[in-house]
Amino acid sequence: MRDELGDNSQRLGSRVSESLTEASRIQKERLENVTGGLTGLSEKLEKAQERLRLTVEGRLDAIRQQNATKLDEMRQTVDEKLQTTLETRLGESFNRC
Repeated sequence: MRDELGDNSQRLGSRVSESLTEASRIQKERLENVTGGLTGLSEKLEKAQERLRLTVEGRLDAIRQQNATKLDEMRQTVDEKLQTTLETRLGESFNRC
C-alpha cells in the first residue's frame, strides 16, 4: 500500500510538474503574441502620425502661400489707390495755381 501511495504521489507530482510546464509555455506564447501585436500596432501608429504630420505641414504651407498671395494682392491694390489719390491731389494742386 505504501509503495502504491508513493508511486501515485510521484505520478501526481510528475503530472503537476508537466501541467505547470505546459501552462508556462502557453502563457509565454500568448505573451509573445501580445507583445508582437503591440509592436505592430505601435509601428502603425507611428506611421499614421508621420502621415498626419506631413499632411498638416502641407496644408499649412498651402495656407501660408495663399495668405502671402492675398497679402501681395492687397498691397498692390493699396499702392494703386494711393498712387491714384496722390496723382489726383497733385493734379488738383497744380490746377489751382
